[in-house]
Amino acid sequence: MNLRRTHFAAATSLAAIALAAWWALRPLGVPAFDGAASVASQLPPPPLSDQPLPRRKLAALDLTAFSTPLWVAPPVPPAPPAPAEPPKPLPPLKVQVIAIVRDGGNADKHEEFTVLVYDPDADRLLSLRTGDQIAGRTIARITEISVELRERDRTRVIALSDAGATAIGNGAGSGGGR
Repeated sequence: MNLRRTHFAAATSLAAIALAAWWALRPLGVPAFDGAASVASQLPPPPLSDQPLPRRKLAALDLTAFSTPLWVAPPVPPAPPAPAEPPKPLPPLKVQVIAIVRDGGNADKHEEFTVLVYDPDADRLLSLRTGDQIAGRTIARITEISVELRERDRTRVIALSDAGATAIGNGAGSGGGR
């Protein structure tokens, strides 16, 4: 039964294709057109004179119109910019941490530290907090025993030179550890 349906579908498809080919390829009939006579009757009659029609002078051929390029190359891309010079290195850090002082320090409040730094180039003692700058470097963090300085792309830690030193506080009991 399935084979019979397949033969029927193939025969129907072949008949449809043959009918479409006959319709597309059949010769067309030529319609009767009497339009030439009707158009000619609407035109005015030509002048009846023995003189020939005056000749018109044609415009000169402009050869510059043909000299334009047919294709224009795209402009050359600009040269890549020169690489930026690497930043100059910071001068060597010649500071010495003298002391770290504890500011505040009650149980409810966050303790802040101040670092006392000696700058031998300027021959002065500086009191600095977190966020202050010295010699092009920023103080990132101050702990009880060290100071973190942030340079361009790295962090440097400077510790108190005396390993047994503790932070100096402004209240009672500031001499020892916590």
